[in-house]
Amino acid sequence: MSKYLTLLGVELYELTNTYIYELREKRHNGESVFNELPEYTFNRNTNTGLICYAREHHQFVGSMKPDKEEKYLYFNLSTIDSILDYEIGEMGYEDLFDGINLEKFLDVFKPHTVNDHQKRVMPHTHYLIISVGCYGSGEDFDVEYDIEGYLDHNLQRQTFEPVSEDGQKYKKGDKMKLPFHEQGVIVKYRDLPWGSRYDVKVTKSNGFNGVGEVVDYFENQLELIKD
Repeated sequence: MSKYLTLLGVELYELTNTYIYELREKRHNGESVFNELPEYTFNRNTNTGLICYAREHHQFVGSMKPDKEEKYLYFNLSTIDSILDYEIGEMGYEDLFDGINLEKFLDVFKPHTVNDHQKRVMPHTHYLIISVGCYGSGEDFDVEYDIEGYLDHNLQRQTFEPVSEDGQKYKKGDKMKLPFHEQGVIVKYRDLPWGSRYDVKVTKSNGFNGVGEVVDYFENQLELIKD
């Protein structure tokens, strides 16, 4: 298996049906409002954060004056990597994130508001860290994609991971098998609001990490060494 990380740019907006109605009212052709709005939104008819085109899924939003204001998330996506750009060109974002609830990962980003949009404030580009894993060799290989984390406002890497249903599964001092056939010992458990991880001191190296180095891992990356 080979794996590399790349970045995916996200411009996130939170707009209302009332605001979209106002934009439509200023145009001779109401459909042209989607020339100004972000390209994607989420299908609220599912619980999986399914990506869909705003022009298609929200074609009737704001076409009449709303009785009740509702908020919607809209977003633009952009690649900075030629390989990821090629893959998206071949499969589209819908297949790339198939089975991944993208919406829950965007909670860490502050969206562009109606007020921002009205004042023509330039949207901020956030970055998701995308993991690309290739399995197999030659023509017989598969590619898997996952969202590993994001860059915070200081452009520092932060990692996503769901909190284990079992809570803290491992304890300080447990000997662990690590990725890349390395070994280590649990130093500390970190229970974070957006996920939990373990600090592990490497005791056996395969060249990827140095012996004595403390590296953070998530539960599904670790395997307990039983005495």
